[in-house]
Amino acid sequence: MNGRTLWYCFKRLQSYIALAGLLLAAGCATSGTGESAITVTAPTAIVAVEGTPAPPTATSTPTSSPASPTSTATPTPTRPTATPAPIITATPPPTPVLVGLDNTLVLYTALTAIRPNVDPNTYWDPHYGFKTWPPLPFVAPAVFDPLYGKRENMGGDIDMFFMDRRAHASPDGRYVLVPGLHASPPEYGVAGTGTWLLDLAAGEARQLLPDGVIATWSPAGDAITYVDGGALYTLSVAPGATPRALLTDENLWPLFAKWSPNGDTIATLISTEPDTTDPNDTRYFVGLWLVPVDGAPPRPLSKLEVFGMEYASQQVAWSPDGQYLLALNEVYDLDGNRVSPDFTSAVTWLPEGSRLLTQDMDIITVAGELVTDLDDARTFAEWAFSHDGRRVAVFRGDTSDGPFHLAVYDLASGENWDVRDRPPGIVRWSADDSRLILGVYELQNGERPQIVTVSAAPGGAGEQLLLDYAQLIEVVAYPPRE
Repeated sequence: MNGRTLWYCFKRLQSYIALAGLLLAAGCATSGTGESAITVTAPTAIVAVEGTPAPPTATSTPTSSPASPTSTATPTPTRPTATPAPIITATPPPTPVLVGLDNTLVLYTALTAIRPNVDPNTYWDPHYGFKTWPPLPFVAPAVFDPLYGKRENMGGDIDMFFMDRRAHASPDGRYVLVPGLHASPPEYGVAGTGTWLLDLAAGEARQLLPDGVIATWSPAGDAITYVDGGALYTLSVAPGATPRALLTDENLWPLFAKWSPNGDTIATLISTEPDTTDPNDTRYFVGLWLVPVDGAPPRPLSKLEVFGMEYASQQVAWSPDGQYLLALNEVYDLDGNRVSPDFTSAVTWLPEGSRLLTQDMDIITVAGELVTDLDDARTFAEWAFSHDGRRVAVFRGDTSDGPFHLAVYDLASGENWDVRDRPPGIVRWSADDSRLILGVYELQNGERPQIVTVSAAPGGAGEQLLLDYAQLIEVVAYPPRE
């Protein structure tokens, strides 16, 4: 099993465990009046104090007989453009103040009741709703309670909650992009719930697209890019803007549309013809393409072999200095040369420059040369870098079998320390980097998802429950008010 496969398998396992917690929390409370009547304890907020089958377009895998890339620089969009949508407004709330979590906004999902029964302890038609803590008045329940779809046994798009479609802030922190469901073919019966923009400075929510998409921000934070319906688009977040298609190809992968740090190029993947030389071992490939934002012709950068596994959008990423592309755990320069060795474990970019961090907690160059050996312990990625880029929180264990602890590494000094004796499903940093916010699912807490906060200092003092019956999606810093 190579590094990229090991990385993805662990990440996927984390997602399934996290969603299982949310589902079991609901399923364990099922009443005896039939499948539709489900007892669900509503999310409980506790302020921390100091001391449906997934739509086919949501997951990209190699097709059995893909066509060769036939990309054009001035294509005709194959999906309908966004239509005007209502804007949800409210009096802008004050910047939230939580002791120990100042200026921190927590994004999470919880089961919500779309049609409550006469019995307040049972819910009909429970859906996964998008929520924030502190609550934002313009995140209207009528829109966001059904955003992630109806509870269907163990079904649902797991990536939507935890990975590819995670709600995420713009680089300047003003906006939060919140993708919902992507409409499925009629036989699946899933209606699109849109891609929404939360304007934290203006205090409003606005629909950008009628479907949920996997998108990344421009470095200026004024536009997004995404693949949908066989086309690569950019879309300004200005009111009234419509999508602009840069490239059309039916073999584009919806997972991968990555804006370069300088804002002039988008990287994407396109499936190519498989190699059928050996009928018993067909090999599949994708092309790594660079697409200029100004409409100039796109160019192929390199050809990558792909394998029989699922993929995650994080597997294509620009180096922070814009000089290299990490694609499926291999590094390429902008001339298409592979400059990395075969990594023995998954790697990720450090917050600045073009150095990499490995699962063995080594800081290395793109050529694989050791810069700093941070630790001999094996870690598994849920990498979470602090906002100032000086520290990283990871799961680590003495062996690949664990037991695992949540640890913090100081990237400059090389010091490290444990903050918790058991790993969470998701880890994020508070706005001031003083605390960690964790999505957990633990048997001793009643087999239910919770969000807790703990000090990032050695020993992790002051662990407190923040939200009960809630699954962490993301944490963002609340921006200054206009």
